[in-house]
Amino acid sequence: MRIEEFMNVAAERRSVRTFSRRPVSDEEIRLLLEAAGWAPSNSNRQAWKFVCIKNDGVKQTIAAAVERKAEEIRASLKNPELVAAFTAYGRYLTFFRDAPLVIVALAKRSPSFVERLAKDTGVTL
Repeated sequence: MRIEEFMNVAAERRSVRTFSRRPVSDEEIRLLLEAAGWAPSNSNRQAWKFVCIKNDGVKQTIAAAVERKAEEIRASLKNPELVAAFTAYGRYLTFFRDAPLVIVALAKRSPSFVERLAKDTGVTL
């Protein structure tokens, strides 16, 4: 890819928080997951799994769980400025609920080679 092409891709990138109801085809999902599989990972472990959710009921259940946890966090905050900031930010936590597809990335944390080497040699990082 030429630098100009990259700059165009970077400049045109957007954070989408409003979605059409157009269904995502199985072929589009396959391509998305293939692209995600090309992402670099620690020692090429690819310690991730992707769960694709199309079911509206499941998406609503996840959104409700996120809202409950967000309220728990908000209620634990003591600083009024943090409460206000968290409350304002809260609407972004569940914007996925109306998306036609939600892809949940699950990661299994695995120690890096350097962490394993340090542990084996007794060096503290």
